[in-house]
Amino acid sequence: MLKRLQLTLLLAFAMGIASAGEMTLLEEAAEFESLKVRVSDTNQGQFRIRNCDNCDEVQLKVTSSTRLTVGGKRVPLAALNRFTLKDGTVFYRVESGIVTRIEAAR
Repeated sequence: MLKRLQLTLLLAFAMGIASAGEMTLLEEAAEFESLKVRVSDTNQGQFRIRNCDNCDEVQLKVTSSTRLTVGGKRVPLAALNRFTLKDGTVFYRVESGIVTRIEAAR
């Protein structure tokens, strides 16, 4: 019984490795110290950010599906028009540049 279980696990592991194939990066993150973003009445907006000091800027898009969290609390996107975000991370889809969420300390 134990040998059959070991063989089954070994085969499952081998099949998993064989079918894993190439991984694709779907989402990227960029940290910021200060971020000022403006959105329209329909919660649409754009801004540029760098993933690192030596990286090129990336054009990103805020949509109505973007989630904004400040200090651990969910905040409406319209709040972006009222203040500058501090110390946080922007998460976005690599292919489209659409921001999925913004998390800021304050």
